[in-house]
Amino acid sequence: MAMMMLRRRLLAGMGGEWRSGLGVASRDRSFGNGFMTVGGIERDFTSLSSSSGTSGGQMRHGEVGGVTNRVTSSSSTLTAQNPFDMMMMMMMMRGGQRCMSTMTDLKPSSSSSSSIGAEQQAAMVSSMMESAAEHASSRVPVYDLNKQPVSGADGAPAHIDLPDDVFAEPVRVDILHRVVRWQLAKRQQGTHVTKTRSDVRGGGRKPWQQKGSGRARQGTIRAPQWRGGGVVHGPVLRSHAHSLQKRVRRLGLKCAVSAKIAEGRFLVVDALQPEDAKTATMKGHVGKLLEGAPRESVLFVDTTPVDELRLGIRNIPWVDVLPVGGMNVYSILQRDFLILTKDAVDEFINRMRRPIRPCSRTP
Repeated sequence: MAMMMLRRRLLAGMGGEWRSGLGVASRDRSFGNGFMTVGGIERDFTSLSSSSGTSGGQMRHGEVGGVTNRVTSSSSTLTAQNPFDMMMMMMMMRGGQRCMSTMTDLKPSSSSSSSIGAEQQAAMVSSMMESAAEHASSRVPVYDLNKQPVSGADGAPAHIDLPDDVFAEPVRVDILHRVVRWQLAKRQQGTHVTKTRSDVRGGGRKPWQQKGSGRARQGTIRAPQWRGGGVVHGPVLRSHAHSLQKRVRRLGLKCAVSAKIAEGRFLVVDALQPEDAKTATMKGHVGKLLEGAPRESVLFVDTTPVDELRLGIRNIPWVDVLPVGGMNVYSILQRDFLILTKDAVDEFINRMRRPIRPCSRTP
């Protein structure tokens, strides 16, 4: 079953359609000359120009004992004996030669390919795709505190690579909402408490006799209906914190940073080391870094201790500074701009790629 699902996904990625395990039944793309054998059915691609779902090509039986895929183009010939080679073939046909070196390192030897099970092959393909995703990145310039480009070792403007698996996460408002609620609930003190009728002082005797007075019967003057009595169903001393999975918290942090990048409100500076940590000096740097912004609202993140820097920033409204280990979704969304140092970017990437250990063994 796992092997069938894997082949179905691979064929869907190549533009083909899976029908009852017989192989490719329709094509929308032209891959040049060659043929492919999938599930014991071999198809000729010598004159492939179909466009609307008709099978343009000749179907004939091929190898029934195993799955063999081969595509011949004008420049190269690739033979696939397992799903790993099939994925390599698909990416080459779709112009994905950028990741070929990474995939070649993961390729199993020919002597052991026949003994690899379907689950191991699926895990191998998944690992290959994750490795290819980690290598995709975008480059951003590095500035100083006056927003002047920093020069590299060769004299050219310095840049830093932001991997897409960390800084290009699709923004999900539902995840951000869950993480913010978790943060606010966790920091709530929960020291609210009221006194019940047993906690209020007094009311130890019956105010009047049970019968004969003409008034309603009462047992104590500290009952809830009395002025100065106890409170019914009032708040109690408790914690408002609730649990949230680590992977959801990590995804929320990626979404928050990716949202700032998508909005163009993300900068990378060389270092947060001003001449002096005075308020006037820091206010001047903030004004230059956020020149043209509707308001000077920014969160600085650095790896070094930020206690001295916080002394010069704490009197500037809408400006905060945090260590990279204290980055959180609520603080990022609270400010308009996010500014990280180069070292903070590297440490944040390592933090997001660190494996998540389960709290307990899962069956």
